[in-house]
Amino acid sequence: MTADQIRAAIAALQALLNEPAKPDIGPEDVYLPITGKVYPKPLPERGETFIGYVQRVGAVTGRSTSAVGSLFQGSSHLFSAIGGFKIDGSNWPEAADRFFNARSYLTDAQRAEADRAAAGWAAWAIVKKS
Repeated sequence: MTADQIRAAIAALQALLNEPAKPDIGPEDVYLPITGKVYPKPLPERGETFIGYVQRVGAVTGRSTSAVGSLFQGSSHLFSAIGGFKIDGSNWPEAADRFFNARSYLTDAQRAEADRAAAGWAAWAIVKKS
């Protein structure tokens, strides 16, 4: 079997098992299973801060970093569910993923509440325009 045939067979087996195929990641990457995203590893040993890391993730992945400034007001909400801020950067990728893909980390009840709130704001915007 060739390498391509082996990859195809593995992908077929994973589809049968209803598991998404994990992308190829390098030694400088981190795979995040909830969203399937691949982010670069943080570099706190080189002086990188969490906010700098989020900006780098945004640049590497093509995500907008216009909201990164909000992190200057605090980021504890991103770390509260994952054991708190770790100075070694070991949980920064998940916290950054929670920043860029917050909805993926909500429970069904939280998602329903967010949808209700969004619908309320949308209705208010329509009333305000008229």
